[in-house]
Amino acid sequence: GFGLLLFYILTICLVVYFFTEFYIDTYQISMTERWVMIGIGFLFGILDLWLGSSMIYFPIWGLLGYLLVVDAKYQELPDGVNLTIAVMALPIVIKSFQEPTFLSWTVLSGIALFIFFLVLLMLGGMGGGDVKMMGAIGLYFPLFDVPQLLFFGFAVGVLHALTFLFKKDVTLKTKFAFGPGLIIGVLLTSLL
Repeated sequence: GFGLLLFYILTICLVVYFFTEFYIDTYQISMTERWVMIGIGFLFGILDLWLGSSMIYFPIWGLLGYLLVVDAKYQELPDGVNLTIAVMALPIVIKSFQEPTFLSWTVLSGIALFIFFLVLLMLGGMGGGDVKMMGAIGLYFPLFDVPQLLFFGFAVGVLHALTFLFKKDVTLKTKFAFGPGLIIGVLLTSLL
């Protein structure tokens, strides 16, 4: 009920507060942006809780809300946040090894996504933060969800890129944040 929702909101507020203070010298985040992070984390978490697979913990949605705003503003995905997402996946990774088939092992998803995005990084199409974030996010999903994660992440990313191209002073060589599209793709994968 209401107590659980309040706990979720407080958890996300705590996560956003901790990381905005931890990176206060690196990223200037306004109070409005903090509320946007909290809102995104809470909305994504509630959608996943009610409609999705609930494989991702509520604080992780708060971290993804944080990453979405920071990446949109600075085109960076901080290593400390990605590492936190990976470490918090440890119980899911351990539990996945108890499944009867290796396709359910989430560590394989993390490795597969990390390698896939590392190749894109070497080809010049992705940033290092995207590589680390998707490797960490992969730890929450079984291997058979990797194609869906890639499809939704790239579909939303391409739609974002197309709308970005309609802005003034933007060319095909202009860089933009791909992380928000990948994060929304994670939500869509969890919901479907």
